[in-house]
Amino acid sequence: MQKQNQLFKDKNDLMAAQLNELSDVRKKLEDVRARLGQGLEQFEATLLELHTLSCVELLQLMIEAFLNADDSRDARLSDEELDQFFEVCKVSLKQAMRIQRAQPAQKGPLKPSATSLPPLPFRSSG
Repeated sequence: MQKQNQLFKDKNDLMAAQLNELSDVRKKLEDVRARLGQGLEQFEATLLELHTLSCVELLQLMIEAFLNADDSRDARLSDEELDQFFEVCKVSLKQAMRIQRAQPAQKGPLKPSATSLPPLPFRSSG
């Protein structure tokens, strides 16, 4: 019985030492996770800024293409003007379609996501 008690004591000591090591590992992992979490938030913010800039550039391209295609300057595109507009915007629109199709479909009402654009700041003119 004394041998068994000594055996249990040795196993308990070994288990206590292993728990201390695991505790140290846990602390290190928590530190790494905290550091990565801060970097991840900054990375996501940068991605959102890049996405916003990309959307603004696409909008600028489409407005310029519309204005250049509107030969009659009546703010409407006729058949030939419409063809000219889509010729300029075709590649960008196809790329936007591929990106949209690659995103998982949402069921129900649309909700803001990490890739949705932030609201535009409107200033009162008074």
